Amino acid sequence: MSDDGEPTELGENGKFKIIETIYEHEPRMVYICEDKTRPNQKVRIKAIPICHQNDFKTAQNEAELTFILEGSPFIVRFMELFEYGNSFVDTIKCIVTEQVNGPLLEDFLDEKTAKNQKLSDREGHIMCAQLVSAVSFCHSRNVVHRGISPANIWVKNDNLSIKLGDFSSAKQIEGTMMYQKTKTAKFRYSSKKKNGQSSGNRRLRYIYNFDRAPESSQEMQKLTFSADSWTVGVCISYISSGYHPFGGKNLEERLKYFEHYKRRPEKLENGLDPLVSNCILRDPDKRIPNACLMKDDPVLKPIIHQLDLGIKPVFLKDHSEQNSDIELLQQELLMIKNQNKELMKQNEILTTRLSQQGDYVNPVPAANYGGYADDRDYE
Repeated sequence: MSDDGEPTELGENGKFKIIETIYEHEPRMVYICEDKTRPNQKVRIKAIPICHQNDFKTAQNEAELTFILEGSPFIVRFMELFEYGNSFVDTIKCIVTEQVNGPLLEDFLDEKTAKNQKLSDREGHIMCAQLVSAVSFCHSRNVVHRGISPANIWVKNDNLSIKLGDFSSAKQIEGTMMYQKTKTAKFRYSSKKKNGQSSGNRRLRYIYNFDRAPESSQEMQKLTFSADSWTVGVCISYISSGYHPFGGKNLEERLKYFEHYKRRPEKLENGLDPLVSNCILRDPDKRIPNACLMKDDPVLKPIIHQLDLGIKPVFLKDHSEQNSDIELLQQELLMIKNQNKELMKQNEILTTRLSQQGDYVNPVPAANYGGYADDRDYE
C-alpha cells in the first residue's frame, strides 16, 4: 500500500505492479500494470467493487463476454480474473486484459486534425475493415457491444492497427432482440483539465450520447445488433473524415447537428458513404441489421478477406496492387498448409487414442487395393 492507501501491487503474490492509476471510471478503478511474470508485458486491470448483487453480475458478465470474444485479433484480449478486498470493500473483482500500446482512436484522430493531417483513403479503409471485422465477430457470437465509440477503440503504435475494448455495457442476446431497462444518467458539463488535457469534449459526448444510437436514451428499448450498426457508422465517418459526424466548434453547434441527426460531412468521398448512410439512420429497423452483413461492403470486403487470412494491416498499407493477386494466393496456400498440418496432428492424436482402446485397425495399403501388389500384376 502507498501512503495514501492506494495499492501498489495486485494479484497473487503481487504479480501485477501498478504503474499508473486512471480515475475516470469511479467507483471503478482502472490500472495500468506491469506483469512481473512476463518481462516488458503491460496489462490493463479494471477493478470493480462489489457493493451490491448487481455489481457482481456486471463484473461477471463483462469478464465472461471478454473471454467469449477471445480469438479476434481486433478485440482486446482477456487474460484472467481475480479478486481481492480492502478495508472499505470486502470483494473487488479485477478483470485483466492486454494493454494496447497506443492512443485512443479519438485522441489519435484529433491529434492528426490539430496537425492538419488526415488518414489516406487506403489507411482509412484498412482501419474501418478491422472495426467491422471486430464487431462482426461480436455479433456472430450474439454479443451486442452497446458502447462502440472512438473512446473505446485503441490504435497501436504502428498507427494503423486497432483493437476494440471495454465490454462493460455489452450483452449477449438470444435471437435478434430483447428488452433492456436503461437508466439515463445526468451530469453537469465540466471542462476541467486532467493531465494538461481538456476532458470536456469526451464528457460532453457521453452526456448527450453523441456516439450512441438515438433509441439508447429511451427508458425501454429493443436491444438489437442495429444499435451497434449506428455506432459503427459514426466511427467509420470519424475515421474517414477526421472529425466526429455530430461534432462542432461549441456545444450549441454540436447539439444542432445531433438533435437533427445531420451528420458531417453529408457525403464521404472515399467510397464508404453508402455503408455509413445505411448505418446512421434514425429508424433502427432501416439500418444494416448487423456487422456481419457489413463485411460484404464492396470497398471493405477484399481487405477483410486479407485480414482474415492473417495479413497484418501494416502490410496491407504498402500492398502493391500489381502483385496483390499473387501474394493473396500465396497467403491462402500458406493457410491451407497450416490447416493440413493441424488436421494431420489431430488425426495422429485420434489414432493414438483409438489404438490404446483397441478400436483402431491399420488400413490396407493403397497399393494392395484390388489384389494388385505392384505394377507387375498388370502384365
